[in-house]
Amino acid sequence: MPTQPNILLLFSDEHSFRFMGHRPAAAGGEPVHTPNFDRLAAQSTVFNNAYCQMPLCTPSRICLLAGREVLHCGAWDNRTVFPPDVPSMPGVLAEAGYTTCLVGKMHFGGNRQFNGFQHRPYGDLTGNAGHQRDPLFAADGN
Repeated sequence: MPTQPNILLLFSDEHSFRFMGHRPAAAGGEPVHTPNFDRLAAQSTVFNNAYCQMPLCTPSRICLLAGREVLHCGAWDNRTVFPPDVPSMPGVLAEAGYTTCLVGKMHFGGNRQFNGFQHRPYGDLTGNAGHQRDPLFAADGN
């Protein structure tokens, strides 16, 4: 039986493509040292032309996970709730036999906090929770 390819989708706030070491200076890259990302990029499919649907966090995430333009999912501001009638990419992947996991913030509003993800070991479970402490740090900050 053929195996499904692994899918790793990385979201990051305000993270310019310039700060990924696998991008040469001729392609707009900066001199940064990112050996793990570089190795991952060398073994993967890398999208060099990606565009965000909306210049705000929550609408941009909703549009990407819904696979729809902002006009078709109503994600106009950071208080937007992921529309309950809209399928999500992680939900579709889960139905296809993938295990899906979300780590970190997504700022989904409403009661549908998993939005197709099967696991959320760390991250906000409320809309616009702000930036959270790194789970690897102890309560005393060490």
